[in-house]
Amino acid sequence: MPLALVNEYKESLEAQEAFINNHRLIGLNGKSYKLSKNKRKQRNAQNYRISKTFEQIAEDKKFTFSFITLTLPPEYHPNPKFGHCSYSGKTPSQAKAKINSYWELIRANLAKAGLKVGDDFFGLQVNEAHKDSTLHKHLMIYHSKKNIALIHQVIKDVEHRERQAIAKAQGISIKKVKFKFDIKLNNGKAKASSYLFKYISKSLDNKETLTVEACRSFYSARAFNHFGLDGKINTFNHLCSNYKSYEKILTQNLIDVFSSRDLYSFLIHHKDKFKSISNDVIFLGVAYEEQGNITLIEKRQYCLFECPDKNDTALNDVSTVINYSIAKARFSYCTLQNKAKHYSHLVNEYLIDKKSKGFNVILKDGFSISEHFKNLRDKELGKVCTTPAAGRGDA
Repeated sequence: MPLALVNEYKESLEAQEAFINNHRLIGLNGKSYKLSKNKRKQRNAQNYRISKTFEQIAEDKKFTFSFITLTLPPEYHPNPKFGHCSYSGKTPSQAKAKINSYWELIRANLAKAGLKVGDDFFGLQVNEAHKDSTLHKHLMIYHSKKNIALIHQVIKDVEHRERQAIAKAQGISIKKVKFKFDIKLNNGKAKASSYLFKYISKSLDNKETLTVEACRSFYSARAFNHFGLDGKINTFNHLCSNYKSYEKILTQNLIDVFSSRDLYSFLIHHKDKFKSISNDVIFLGVAYEEQGNITLIEKRQYCLFECPDKNDTALNDVSTVINYSIAKARFSYCTLQNKAKHYSHLVNEYLIDKKSKGFNVILKDGFSISEHFKNLRDKELGKVCTTPAAGRGDA
């Protein structure tokens, strides 16, 4: 791994740290909030939670798992540890596209074979780097025992076709092609999460981890991806972050699920009650629907501004946002007001449409919307936007 690449990544981390330290979020209540510095820990916790959830679902289904490693051909390796260098000048974007294409082909061929993602197989993928900085991909695939041979054959077929293409391009025998996918079937001695834990629990304090992270950044490749959750992770995260404002309309069972971040129970028992709602490209929130009642668990509104005073003394010395001496804070708050009004308009349209279709639309205070719903919402928003509270908080 080139030292320059690692140093460049370190500089990008320092730039991110400086940005976090010098910026704040402002909310409609007039409070300022520090940006979170522990995103990595949050991501690691979530990845481990997903891994354990998949493990539980696999146990319910009596599934086993296969651990697959997808690698790139020699022409993508700039400094191979063994053998002659066959690097052809492939760019990082070409390498990323190539290794992703293998997984896309495997997914497509599994579908052709009649296997449905989420039902017949699911799992996670991890992007890692060889010592020469070349990308490779690990796959943890949960599946039934009866489909072991089929799934492994699909993977071998994709590998074989790539070996044929390489042999033809280089004018050599397929036996001389140095390219292979690794397939390991669960031997019953270890749980799937134990295979992934070493990737999930890595710390940036570790030199090897820093090198891998630098490589991922170089390739613009995410560390973890999951497949088979039907897009419910973002929905679940939104609910965990906002459920407290809706405790009057949520059952205690749901409150317990969100407060403990019990992803397994959510997916098994509750996911069909919730649906993410967007208007074009604007995310409005998550709709909670049950027995003809519907509630939109809305997205909280914030706006970013630069805060040159790291101790926030300028913010603490004022009574309201309107009187902030920091012009950027005042401008951000005005921007937030306009954004919130537009967002509220879209939410109103959605809720009124649902009411017209026969749903009993319930607000977070537990009451159904009335004929004067829009006027009440506009009045409430106007009150919030014109009388911001003093002080600050931590996010």
